[in-house]
Order: sequence, then C-alpha cells, then structure tokens
Amino acid sequence: TDLRLAMTSTIREFFVEHPEKFDPREYMGPGRTAVKEMVMHKMRDVLGTAGHAKD
Repeated sequence: TDLRLAMTSTIREFFVEHPEKFDPREYMGPGRTAVKEMVMHKMRDVLGTAGHAKD
C-alpha cells in the first residue's frame, strides 16, 4: 500500500505541474523513482536490512 501511495501521489503531482502531458513514458518515470526511494527507505530505516545481503 505504501508503494501504491508513493506511485499515485507522484503521478498526481506530475499531472498538476504538467497538465498538458499524458504520455505514460513521461509520468511513469517519476512514479517508479518514488517507489524505488520508498523501498530503499523501508529497507534502510524501517527494516534495518540494508547492507545485510549474503553473497
């Protein structure tokens, strides 16, 4: 749900700032970036798993 909210809010902000743009290639990029940042935050700050991957 947090990832969905990150994606949705970013896309909404994009449309407010750029109402003339409707090509998914233009608004999905910022949405994916927001999801990536949310996942990194969750792993690093919430779950404390960043840097603990085994080889």
